[in-house]
Amino acid sequence: MKQAVLGGMMFLVTACGGGGGADVAVTVPVHATMTTVVSGATAVGTVSVSGLATAAPYGLNFVVTMPAGATLFTVGTSGAYARSGLASIAGTNSLILASSNLASGEILTVTFANVPPGAQPGDFAVTLSAVYDGQGNPIQ
Repeated sequence: MKQAVLGGMMFLVTACGGGGGADVAVTVPVHATMTTVVSGATAVGTVSVSGLATAAPYGLNFVVTMPAGATLFTVGTSGAYARSGLASIAGTNSLILASSNLASGEILTVTFANVPPGAQPGDFAVTLSAVYDGQGNPIQ
């Protein structure tokens, strides 16, 4: 099951890295979805984003919804753009992704543990809580 978040406006962001910069068009707000497969006491979610029109440096923060008792077990980058990024679990229901090459598409694979009996894919969701440009400035 996929869950999306709001539709948006256009912003122009300047992404710099050690000399020179590039203008990057970003549709704000950026959307996040997660498709989840439940298997016994574990589940695996694939997180994708849309609204990042061009590969550029970004930081993304996510809030994860899951059934009572389930826990975030691991998170890793996935997909063509985020593969060079760094993903981590921050607290009991938050994820962080920092990447120097990020665009719309698949970006994370999340593994859940302690999934209660009867849990369904629709019990798992992700929302984007913050988006940062290459300078660490919030753009959403």
